[in-house]
Amino acid sequence: MSRKGKTQNHLANKIELRPGENIGNNSAENDDEFLFSCFVDHPALSVVADITSSKHFVSARTGAGKTAILRMISKNNTNVSEVDLLELSLSYVANSDIIQFLSSIGVDLDLFFQVLWKHIFCIEYIRSRFSVTDANKSRSLFRRILDTFESDDRRKSALKYLAEWENKFFITMDENIKEVTQKIEK
Repeated sequence: MSRKGKTQNHLANKIELRPGENIGNNSAENDDEFLFSCFVDHPALSVVADITSSKHFVSARTGAGKTAILRMISKNNTNVSEVDLLELSLSYVANSDIIQFLSSIGVDLDLFFQVLWKHIFCIEYIRSRFSVTDANKSRSLFRRILDTFESDDRRKSALKYLAEWENKFFITMDENIKEVTQKIEK
């Protein structure tokens, strides 16, 4: 097709927007009306949704569709848990006098943050996977785990860790972050 033919075809499909027309929100997290019906399949969706793939991080510029992809995965799968980073009490960690002091004197806090995130994700996984919503369910779950693995010497350190946190599986991520940070501060 010639360049002139493309231009004429383009003009024939002219889109008109009327004042007050709503064609969706500017962010996927606020666009339930159009997101799912207008989602254009993208290769990243199948890559990220594939649990056997090592590619489990979605990184792109603002507006590229990261949230849309994650929302589609959540919609199309039954065993999906979300960790909302906005719920986390990162301001508590950032405003901790002890953490600020350690950082100011050059202490490498990478290990602290690695332990903090591993702990938070483990607790969140356990809470989500086993529907732990209160102290009784937390104790019951811990008792089942202990009964299953207490005779296995290789798992003693994991059981000790679980015993320390058995009453914490039902508290929020926010509270867990504060507690771990306070432990480090002490």
